[in-house]
Amino acid sequence: MYSDSDRSVAVGDGNRGSSFSLTANLRDLSVPAIIDVWSTDTFDPDLQKFLESHATLIRAYFDIDNAIFLSYDLGRGHPRPVIRPENPHASNFYRLLEDAGRLMTQRTIRAFHYTRLR
Repeated sequence: MYSDSDRSVAVGDGNRGSSFSLTANLRDLSVPAIIDVWSTDTFDPDLQKFLESHATLIRAYFDIDNAIFLSYDLGRGHPRPVIRPENPHASNFYRLLEDAGRLMTQRTIRAFHYTRLR
């Protein structure tokens, strides 16, 4: 039995002498906030600080990645190189992803995948 008023839980299988009561203040239980990937307002201060301190690298990586995509993958650059150009920020960016991954192990993420149905 769970009672919201006294925050107590009774556990047992219905047999005499086999049940016990556990009382706890459920407000003291630390539940991490849920991060919504579509809303940066839901990012906690530590995560925001981490991302802001690496914003230059993140932007540089994606700017170059987009330029490579447009020139090589879409063939908009002439002449098109035989080998796909390397992003000079890739190794630092991948290390950053590993660091971010370690930060994210302590967080809950909510994301949605949208699909158009006809």
